Amino acid sequence: WYQDLQYQIYPVSETPFSTIIIGDSNTKPIKFGSGAGTMGQSFPGKRTKASTIKSINPIECIGYSNAILVCGTNDLRVENLKEAGAIHQLVDVLALKIKQIKELCPRIKLFVPAVLPSRS
Repeated sequence: WYQDLQYQIYPVSETPFSTIIIGDSNTKPIKFGSGAGTMGQSFPGKRTKASTIKSINPIECIGYSNAILVCGTNDLRVENLKEAGAIHQLVDVLALKIKQIKELCPRIKLFVPAVLPSRS
């Protein structure tokens, strides 16, 4: 699938212990770098937005040793689950995204925590 994509290869991180967090608005407060309120220099990486499972871009994982996928809350809103089997379709899309990440980055450690609760 990815051989047909037109994409830019992102530079490989200088450290083998870098992490990318791909997540919805629940991950917005997470900041990498140095200084107060950040993950610190000993935990390098970046956070990138994916408001839905479908919007996860596997190419963004290239060059990272760890990836954390923290999304799905928006997908599980009542207005998005109108037909029978909608949750099964979401699981299928997530499985495809995980497969694509593993094909692009076979040595990456991939973490998928449980979907975080929402106020709505």
